[in-house]
Amino acid sequence: MVKSISQAIDAKDADQLGRDAHMLKGAAANMSAEPVRSIARRLEEIGQGGDLALAEQTLEALKQEIARCIAYIPAVNAQLQAA
Repeated sequence: MVKSISQAIDAKDADQLGRDAHMLKGAAANMSAEPVRSIARRLEEIGQGGDLALAEQTLEALKQEIARCIAYIPAVNAQLQAA
């Protein structure tokens, strides 16, 4: 989804950005990844508003947050295995 969001921003396609961000927001909510959900919501709002000025900066924040979440998964897995 991040790739399609990036492509929408590159293409300056606000509608597609809004749709892709909405899907990511839902997926993040299902996994209780609140920071990712919140950033995806911001991207969705940017897409809905049509002004992509902050889209690239917000995408970078999303990438950083996703990387942080991915890095956290092994720690959670280790805790579950130890329990």
